[in-house]
Amino acid sequence: MADELTGKTALVTGASSGIGRATALAMAAAGARIALSGQSEDRLRAVAQTIGKDALVLPADLAEKEGPEAVVAKALAALGRIDILVANAGLYVPGDVATGDPAEWDRMLAVNRPLK
Repeated sequence: MADELTGKTALVTGASSGIGRATALAMAAAGARIALSGQSEDRLRAVAQTIGKDALVLPADLAEKEGPEAVVAKALAALGRIDILVANAGLYVPGDVATGDPAEWDRMLAVNRPLK
């Protein structure tokens, strides 16, 4: 399994923690070049250091209108292609919609929207 992804390039969003971090580490261990995206540059750099390879760190807020497109463009410019996309970034707003903060719900929907 160590070389299953050799020659492949992966972009992992939400890569600074949790499932995204674990996925990025596993894919790197399987031989893939990795582009890491998330909000915290420091946490992404820590993941990149753990990978021990030349992982590309792409801090971004995917709730911003141009966020997803900018991350993809930067990954393509630096790595030449994206073979695998792990669209792991997401937010969750607990509680009832009726009593929730509309701005928080708008942000959640913006992050969780599909790429065009």
